[in-house]
Amino acid sequence: GTAWVQAEMLQDGARTGAFRDAILGNRHLFEGKVVLDVGAGTGVLSLFAAQAGARRVFAVERSDMAEVARRIVADSGYAGVVEVIRGLLEEVELPVPSVDIIVSEWIGTFLIHESMLDSVLYARERWLAPDGLLLPDRATLYLGGVEAEQQVADLESWGDFYGLNFTALGAAWRRVASQQCVGPGALVTDHAVLLDMDLYRASVPEQQFSARFSLRPLASRPFGRKPASEVRVLASWFTFGFFNVSASRCSACASAKPSELSTHPDEVCTHWQQTLLFLRQAAPASSLAGASGAGAGR
Repeated sequence: GTAWVQAEMLQDGARTGAFRDAILGNRHLFEGKVVLDVGAGTGVLSLFAAQAGARRVFAVERSDMAEVARRIVADSGYAGVVEVIRGLLEEVELPVPSVDIIVSEWIGTFLIHESMLDSVLYARERWLAPDGLLLPDRATLYLGGVEAEQQVADLESWGDFYGLNFTALGAAWRRVASQQCVGPGALVTDHAVLLDMDLYRASVPEQQFSARFSLRPLASRPFGRKPASEVRVLASWFTFGFFNVSASRCSACASAKPSELSTHPDEVCTHWQQTLLFLRQAAPASSLAGASGAGAGR
């Protein structure tokens, strides 16, 4: 990706810190290991793995950011450990038959939209040792009703745009998802789980899914806010976890320090934000039920 996009992601403290803590907080699992970083970008995860004691790290990046990563690796003193490989992951050849650990920040908006999960799953099948580790190894997508008065007002403001009627633009906007942070206390319902993936078992088709859901209004809300009688906006968020799956598929997880990052509205806003879905008309908060479908997208 571009330098600006890479910088924005690096400066997302929740995102970068979650990976750093998961890797450096489990040094004993990285020491002496061979690591593959899928979609390495600037190579920051590769460098965290090197700091944790990895013996060799292969950072695969298809864009010209690979050249920047090589410089960063050299400038940081890890050229002898981290090897940056430029190319499409599905087309490159690694100088080893297998790796002990795969790390990747593959996550897209709505968890799977424009994500790199396909490449991670390909790498898992091609190179991950039988007892190897995946970071992250668990990803869950949620949906809930939210109070988003400002966002709704923005949609409805197009009826008078400098004296012109741009209602058609507002209607088009309503039909697509929007990436915004609604802020703490915005939830007005409980949540439903749309997708829950164990990355040791996940398959590419799982990213094309439909899920039925039913949401119930919250009887009490923080900050003195009243329970909602209707809902006009649904919001999705996700969590991804490290060492958060059963020990039957991750024997080393028993000795690991598990952790998780959440993009829940009550958490610090990340560059992923939340995905807002605007209803055609307000729905009673007491009877929110339906089906949500999604595709991974490209």
